Amino acid sequence: MTSISLPEQLSTCPTAHHVVDRWAQILDAESFTRSTYTEGHGTPNLEAGYFRLAGSLVAWKNMGSMIAEGVRLVGAHTDSPGLHLKPKQGRKTADVDLLDVEVYGGPLLSSWADRDLRIAGHVLLRDGRTVLYDTGKAVARISLLAIHLDREVNDRGLILDRHVHLSPIWGQGATDFTDWLAQTVGVPGEEIVSWSGELADTQMAEYIGRNSEFLASGRLDNQVSCWAAMTALLRSNSPAPSMVVLFDHEEVGSTSSTGANGPLLERVLEYLCLVS
Repeated sequence: MTSISLPEQLSTCPTAHHVVDRWAQILDAESFTRSTYTEGHGTPNLEAGYFRLAGSLVAWKNMGSMIAEGVRLVGAHTDSPGLHLKPKQGRKTADVDLLDVEVYGGPLLSSWADRDLRIAGHVLLRDGRTVLYDTGKAVARISLLAIHLDREVNDRGLILDRHVHLSPIWGQGATDFTDWLAQTVGVPGEEIVSWSGELADTQMAEYIGRNSEFLASGRLDNQVSCWAAMTALLRSNSPAPSMVVLFDHEEVGSTSSTGANGPLLERVLEYLCLVS
């Protein structure tokens, strides 16, 4: 069975789109058929199929008897608390280039300070393609003051203002962010219609502890559940109708088109019912 270890997923999937893309590759390798509920695009494979949209994915097995037997369904979400890049970049302080970020969900802000951060996300091109990117190496850092400039920090605790203290340094010079992104992705800048980016730690996920009994990583919420649900679906030998739904945007309310409070699951189930 084609699969992926949990530490590998956590290390190589810094965004929701990366989670979906990685599992779609695995489903393809396991002979799941990619489907769409758009009219005129053929009949879905009820025995082993999946549907993906942006940062969300729905995968299933044995859905031919779903109307009579119901569906065993497991849900999780692909997004995690963190720091996302604002659409407009270009701020500079003391001849140092800064990234403007916004808090996404409810991260522990202090855990982002003095870490080597990479940038990952996706770009939408004029031809309609979505291209993922991940710098892999560190390109940004939210630096704390030296102790002699903030001598009371150990007594009063670290206090971070999300509007003042969370802008990472990422270079010097007059490099436009979109030009840098185009270089990173390997496309002409004029081909980029829109983009999304977020920060991620460069430290890889790993098992730690005397007997490797603990898992240390970012994005444990909720990629661990994504991995467990998808792995269980792939390994299952049950003939019962089974489905896994990986939603996006749980951290900000789930009310998007690909969130748990949106129409995605209802539409996919309705489509499968109509053709079963």
